[in-house]
Amino acid sequence: MNNNLPNWVRVGAAVRVGAAVRVRSEKMRTVNPMEWLDHGVVVGLNQDTVLSELNLRGLQILRAHVVWPSGREDSLLPSMLEVHRTGEFETKHA
Repeated sequence: MNNNLPNWVRVGAAVRVGAAVRVRSEKMRTVNPMEWLDHGVVVGLNQDTVLSELNLRGLQILRAHVVWPSGREDSLLPSMLEVHRTGEFETKHA
């Protein structure tokens, strides 16, 4: 089945919330968690059943389960993320 995952989104990948999401949030004056300015690690992938049922293209919509250095965990759409190159955090949590 087709899905919304770019090939780099996998368990163990170092990620951060993408610049486009951060800029859009600033313009809308919404408050995002401070952790989103940092880097996190994808620790799992799960299907978003509601979005999978709503889309009309037959895509299985997946979310990336991300853990931040603070311990906070978020479930984010892969389109919100970008690759972050680091070394220490992801090796401890991958």
